[in-house]
Amino acid sequence: WGHDSDATETVIAGLRGGAAYEVRVAAVNGAGAGGWSPVVVGEPTVAAPAAPGVPVVVAGPGRLALSWAEPDANGAPVSGYVVEYRLDGGGGRWVRWGHDSDATETVIAGLRGGAAYEVRVAAVNAEGAGDYSPAAEATTGDAGDQ
Repeated sequence: WGHDSDATETVIAGLRGGAAYEVRVAAVNGAGAGGWSPVVVGEPTVAAPAAPGVPVVVAGPGRLALSWAEPDANGAPVSGYVVEYRLDGGGGRWVRWGHDSDATETVIAGLRGGAAYEVRVAAVNAEGAGDYSPAAEATTGDAGDQ
């Protein structure tokens, strides 16, 4: 990894959380490189993932097909997602959909036809679940809407 600047600070991106890294620096000027600094050992900060963006929803008869972009993992790989839905407009209880995967899409089936729903998604990593996405709204089709 190289740092081609006269700045005295930099960010080293793309490191894995939970792994220790050794870092050292050397100054460079017109006369060449100076001696190396002592080695410093550090671990990247790991946090729960950021919230995904608003899910894209395609409604069908009694089902909602969702997809979303993977959010910033914040130092540990995203290992899965929590997907929830509820009837729109009532402020009712969120129901967790059984999405046991790190895939960024799912189909919520078995819903009432012609009903309006809200859906939201949260990413999970080794630190736990992050914040939920903003809710998306969609109305399922009726059984005759094939």
